[in-house]
Amino acid sequence: MDASYPIVNTSSALPVPAPTPGPKPGLPCNCTSSCAATCAAFGMRCCSGAGGNCDCSTPDSCPQCNPHPPAGLYVRCGDNTDCKTGAACVTVNGVPGSICMPSCKSPGYGDSCPAPDTETTGRPFCDACVNGGGDTTPEAPNYCILVCNATTGAAPFAQAECPVGATCKPLALDSDSCDNGSKWPSGSHPCQVTKTCGFCNFP
Repeated sequence: MDASYPIVNTSSALPVPAPTPGPKPGLPCNCTSSCAATCAAFGMRCCSGAGGNCDCSTPDSCPQCNPHPPAGLYVRCGDNTDCKTGAACVTVNGVPGSICMPSCKSPGYGDSCPAPDTETTGRPFCDACVNGGGDTTPEAPNYCILVCNATTGAAPFAQAECPVGATCKPLALDSDSCDNGSKWPSGSHPCQVTKTCGFCNFP
């Protein structure tokens, strides 16, 4: 029996692209690629890699380490680019902070308000009067809030039912009668039933 040998075609090697000049830019907050990958496996983000440690947390807990989070609904925002199409970055009258609120057409609970993108037990409610409305048309809110149970009326407020990083502010802090339920028909607004009613908001 004769031994068999592989036949190797002679050809030139594939060209290797030239390396990108300069050092590779680092991740924010001293995070390493391995730490970022580990945190991502648990559905979290790297919030710090200082001292060789890997600190994983939610993106809302360290927005400075995650400068480009995906646009969403009922999420922390700095401007409208942080919100999905059809939503706006809203600051409620007299209440510090903001949240991405989707637009709506039918006041109250129901299909008019889309479900949140993040885990929360707060209920979407078409209530906020943005860019119009106010005392002139109190019966026609056009943006959705997340209704929650505000167990405390003073800072640091409650987080129950709200997305991680958000707090439940008493709706009574809102000076707009269109938003706070004082001009709604009797029994039609959730905050007329429970005095601890509030809305989720990111500080």
